Amino acid sequence: MKKQNGLSVGTILFLSLVSGIIALTLLFLFFISGSDFQLQGKHEAEELKQGEEILQTDWIEKTEVSQIEVQNDETEKKTEPSMNPVRIVMSFAGDITLPKTVQDTMMINSREYDFMPVFKGISEAFKGADLSVATLETLINNLVPYETYNAPPALLETLKEVGIHHLNLATEHMLDLGFDGLKATKLEVNRFGMEYSGYLSQQGTDGMISVNGVRIAILAYTYGLSDEGRAMAGKSELSDIPIFSVQKALDSIRMARANGADLVIVLPHWGTKNVGTVTDAMRDTANQMAEAGADLIIGAHSNVVSEAGFIQTKRADGRTYETLVCYSLGALLTDARSEDNAAGMILNVEVEYNPATRQNRILSCRPIPLYIYQDSINDRRTWRVLNVLDEEQVSQVSETVRAGAGVAMERVRAETKEIER
Repeated sequence: MKKQNGLSVGTILFLSLVSGIIALTLLFLFFISGSDFQLQGKHEAEELKQGEEILQTDWIEKTEVSQIEVQNDETEKKTEPSMNPVRIVMSFAGDITLPKTVQDTMMINSREYDFMPVFKGISEAFKGADLSVATLETLINNLVPYETYNAPPALLETLKEVGIHHLNLATEHMLDLGFDGLKATKLEVNRFGMEYSGYLSQQGTDGMISVNGVRIAILAYTYGLSDEGRAMAGKSELSDIPIFSVQKALDSIRMARANGADLVIVLPHWGTKNVGTVTDAMRDTANQMAEAGADLIIGAHSNVVSEAGFIQTKRADGRTYETLVCYSLGALLTDARSEDNAAGMILNVEVEYNPATRQNRILSCRPIPLYIYQDSINDRRTWRVLNVLDEEQVSQVSETVRAGAGVAMERVRAETKEIER
């Protein structure tokens, strides 16, 4: 019988089974590998997304920090004080004395007074001043009837209107009405929007004023008190009264400097009434105050114009400084009739303060001569203060007044020729 060629049915079934198993195995392996790839891709996508978020957050944070730094820089620039030089224009006037004989010529009734006709002629001299100072040698106690060394508040109103900002209260008459009178005067000065010096608790740091951003200490002293003032004051109450002593002035000047004063002005009420002579003791004291740190020394009390000049000193820091000293400005108002008493002046000074070096430089110094004279309006005697440099004013007065004004001008020029700039 002939043998048949080919695979048997069993072999074919066996091979089919093996092929199916292999196919299923391959399919299973492919499925597993595909899932792992998808998982890995998913993880990589998430990591990429997180990386982008981290980068974005980091960029935002850096941007915000950068903006904050810029803002801080701008804030520091805004709060940082300027190092540019600062100019200050100052005007100084002398003693305002108001005896009852002078007051009565300005009285409208028992409570009303008009002082403007007296002072209106000097208002131009104060124009443009950042700081203007005069010495108030009377009290403002609002007690009626007003007597010598107690003036009505209307006086302050007029002084403010003509351009005076600051009053020195340190005179021999500051306690003529006791401490109550002095306190009332301080309140009245403040009520009219003016400042004052000449009260020890007011000097030093607390008494500093700021003008154009420059810290100024104004230190005022009186040589002593009148008989009335001494009688009104007990020893225990005198601690705030600035009785002058060289050591006290030097200590106050140094303290003001240590407390941050950029400019120190000293107002000594010194000398002898009606005498313009400057003593060796006054010169020596002025030199010591300049060396201690005083930039301007502006004196009063004598009611007579005295000499003025500059002091060159070397201070503790080894640098050389220039101090302006005017031993007496004379009177701004007085009833004395001698030629010496009738001549007064307003001193206009321009100072440049340099914050970088903390030094002051006097740019200009201009004395304005004044003439104090009696006038008559409607047969009533009154007083006037004439600005001798104002040609229009001078042209309107009598020949006699013009002659007196000429004498006053010559006297002022003779005493101040060293300081004109």
